[in-house]
Amino acid sequence: MPGIPHADVTIDANIVRSLMATSPWPASEDPSFWARGFDNEIWCVGHRAVHLPRRHEAVGALRNEQRWLNEVTRSLPVQTPAVLFAGEPTAQYPYPWSVTHFVNGRTGFDSPLKVRAASAATLGAALRALHRAAPPDAPRNPLRGVALDRRSENLQTRLTAVDSQTAEIVMPHFDRGLTAQPFTDQPVWIHGDIHPGNLIYDNQELVGLVDFSDLACGDPAVDLGGALFSLPVVAHGSFWQSYGNEDEGLRLRALGWTALLAILHLQIEIAEHTVLACEALAWLARLTSPQV
Repeated sequence: MPGIPHADVTIDANIVRSLMATSPWPASEDPSFWARGFDNEIWCVGHRAVHLPRRHEAVGALRNEQRWLNEVTRSLPVQTPAVLFAGEPTAQYPYPWSVTHFVNGRTGFDSPLKVRAASAATLGAALRALHRAAPPDAPRNPLRGVALDRRSENLQTRLTAVDSQTAEIVMPHFDRGLTAQPFTDQPVWIHGDIHPGNLIYDNQELVGLVDFSDLACGDPAVDLGGALFSLPVVAHGSFWQSYGNEDEGLRLRALGWTALLAILHLQIEIAEHTVLACEALAWLARLTSPQV
């Protein structure tokens, strides 16, 4: 099962400080570590965040963010990590990097389901605003925003590592997504990695959407599946009403993506992300509900 990829650079406060010296904020506060993911480390410097690829494979995604993020997200009703400065490699650090707006608050991991449920309409409105037609030169992601049949073999492989009961829960929902009306419209912008850890809440409201490393264009069902994964079943109606799309094929594909994402998240063997595996277990339990 997947683990966090090995980093090919070492990032510390001294590196971040040296990079910030080349930015418009050279006399900023001391850097503090915030988070580490598959591709990037995030450091806080005052009221700003510094995004640094921790491996070469992440550079393309960061360049996509620098090129597209501000343009794509300007109309969203929630905050995003807007790029404030695009940094270039230095003698101390070999990759491009970014200074972004820091979205303050708590992630969905640290927010009760009732808080997430209360903000379901806001999430629906945010994704509706994001899912606008993308231009021909928009980036593609070979794993997100694609037809579900392109992920079927991978899911079957992953299911061999889980118990038969889990497979019996997941497959009917995935199969319904497979047989649903396919996406044939013009590709739209997608976030690509919607899950509770990328939703930011403050004062019991959804205030931010972060981590656009998978920003691309394609079928919006992947984002909608991530949203359903992040919400209790009782909030799905509010979410869909706000999102405003009555296409049954889209809804079935979204549920298929939810089942796939639950298995993907369940198998993440990263200490920092064990909470994501717990979210997956909780969602698998919710999949048995007749309300889904």
